[in-house]
Amino acid sequence: MFCPKCGDELISTPKGLYCQKGDMYLSQYMEKRLNNCFVLKTEEPRDFKFPYKTGDNWFCPGCGTKVSKDNGYLRCQNCHRSLDEFIHPLIELHPHLKWPH
Repeated sequence: MFCPKCGDELISTPKGLYCQKGDMYLSQYMEKRLNNCFVLKTEEPRDFKFPYKTGDNWFCPGCGTKVSKDNGYLRCQNCHRSLDEFIHPLIELHPHLKWPH
């Protein structure tokens, strides 16, 4: 699985999936939901339009490619899955301590 904030491959550790670049662990819940929606594709991620700006640098957890914004929706151009439902918890609960510049 790839980091939704920088696109780097996440590292499996005893504490959970870890993004080395951002010094960020995914919570067990976030890891499970992202895995089910983007890797296993056993669940469909919820899709909704954002009424506010979300920034431009988001990446697909399944493909690792940059996610495109289209009329307020964040969607992977390869697998066409939506990252929308994950943006708020990724911003609020999963800080990427070292943002790429």
